[in-house]
Amino acid sequence: MINEYFIDLFENDLSLNSTDKYAILEEKSNKKNDELQKFKIDCKPIDFKMIKSDKIIVNNLFKGKGKGQKKHCDYLLITNSKVFFIELKTSLVVDNTDDIDSVIKQFKGTLCITDYIDSVLFHFYEKNKFFENVKKRYIVFCKNLPISKITTNLKELRDESNDKPNKYKIIEVDNDGVVAIEELG
Repeated sequence: MINEYFIDLFENDLSLNSTDKYAILEEKSNKKNDELQKFKIDCKPIDFKMIKSDKIIVNNLFKGKGKGQKKHCDYLLITNSKVFFIELKTSLVVDNTDDIDSVIKQFKGTLCITDYIDSVLFHFYEKNKFFENVKKRYIVFCKNLPISKITTNLKELRDESNDKPNKYKIIEVDNDGVVAIEELG
């Protein structure tokens, strides 16, 4: 189904290929081991498409900084039944409202992009809206577990529902690690 919707729809530098049913998530960095740089999501046996959503540019559309609509999360991982909004962080301070607000704005900005893609699919390709009809999951991958100066219970930091931009799941991952798609929710 996703191949019917998205075959040759996205620019080559946005659409990422998989190897052996693994989604490879990567952030370019000049620093060594201190940052989250690269890991894989094992998507076997699910068909998927991945978009480097932080490469999508809408800066010329809105005046000034706006309210966060120019921000995007790092990746969209699309399957036939779900879309995963993925943000990569080396670490996250959960008590820092600026950190949390930034992540939420990145998810919301990318949600606006999926609404736009749906509109293009409907109006120009005469296809049903795709993103409107699939479950949405929001995930932050961190190399270091989130730091909280107030909360010591990690359960409070991880929201298992992760179906809204402000209710995301936090998953710890190391460089070159592998995460099963089932862990994403």
